[in-house]
Amino acid sequence: MTAPPSDQPRPQPESAAKRSRQRLRSYSTKNMVYSMLAVLALVFVVWAIQPADSEQLQRQPVEVVSPARYAQEQSGWPLWVAGELEQGWTATYARYSAVAQVRSWRVGWSTPEGEHAALDQTGASGSALAGWQRALVGEDATQVGRREIDGPEGTASWQVWQGSGATSLVLPPAQPGAGQQVTTVVHGTAELAELTRLAESLQPLPE
Repeated sequence: MTAPPSDQPRPQPESAAKRSRQRLRSYSTKNMVYSMLAVLALVFVVWAIQPADSEQLQRQPVEVVSPARYAQEQSGWPLWVAGELEQGWTATYARYSAVAQVRSWRVGWSTPEGEHAALDQTGASGSALAGWQRALVGEDATQVGRREIDGPEGTASWQVWQGSGATSLVLPPAQPGAGQQVTTVVHGTAELAELTRLAESLQPLPE
């Protein structure tokens, strides 16, 4: 005896298109998870290789004497270098390069207070010298006084210049018009006391 037909609709098999959409959603979710894990892994690696406090890293000082010898050979000027300085002074660059299109002997330091101090010297004169000095002390800087400092040539009177965020000590040639004319500028964001200490340490390049 045949059973009467049921009023309940028979389940229809899933269409191929529907199954394809489900697989795509599954793949998209998996790919997103994998991508996020890869990004997180990369972020962790970058974080892991960073120092805990970069400011506490010991900076490696650059070598100064060899570049100074090269600069002196090229320029013919009697160049100066820093002598003994206290712990915390670190030379960061030493080069013979141009400032305002004027060749210069240039050395920079990180100071014990974490500021920047620099030595610049040139044998230029006239308008070239004026432009060079202005580029170093700052366009808005003015001379605010003088300071007696014991340096390589004994006690000398340095000009004190002050500009926006920078102080400079300027030493013109000791005897204008006689022999090689070298102008020296000690400058930077360091306080005047640190710049003075740097100027006091200067000495002729050792033989």
